[in-house]
Amino acid sequence: MSKGWIGVDLDGTLAHYDGWKGPAHIGPAIPAMLNRVRQWISDGKVVKIFTARANIPIAIPYIKSWLQENGLPDLEITATKDLKMIELWDDRCVQVEKNTGEPTVEQISALIIEEYEVMQKEKRRSKETEDFLSASFREQAGSNAHLDESEGELQEDALRDVEQLLECARREPGRWKNQDHE
Repeated sequence: MSKGWIGVDLDGTLAHYDGWKGPAHIGPAIPAMLNRVRQWISDGKVVKIFTARANIPIAIPYIKSWLQENGLPDLEITATKDLKMIELWDDRCVQVEKNTGEPTVEQISALIIEEYEVMQKEKRRSKETEDFLSASFREQAGSNAHLDESEGELQEDALRDVEQLLECARREPGRWKNQDHE
């Protein structure tokens, strides 16, 4: 049996969330998280729903009903962290190194990857915009119409830096793991 419990946030983690629509509205289950919770329960781990909704007494029956509809047992619902909580799965968390207040290497890596993906998306958008500006449009706009090439070069430099960091993380995976994780 487990030595503690795992807290799982509801909105945005276990259930799709697209804004508050009242205590009765809970989005559809997120399959990956739902399966993870089912596996933990099957493994004998204690799982609690850790949600701000627990502070709204009329929300509890809706949460219990949602759990049942999604094949989960009658899990405890709480908004309180105690000394027995060993993990918290939440879409709003930022994990920090113990006793430092600094984000973990994993968190930094996740932020780098997220920033890289945003930059790639912006790069694609810039390319689409450039493609849209056809040669005839540029000719009609005159010689003063041009794309800001220095901004594009800065984006390229930043992308190269992120790619180098990711390559380093792939070459030295142990360096990018939180060695003090309990």
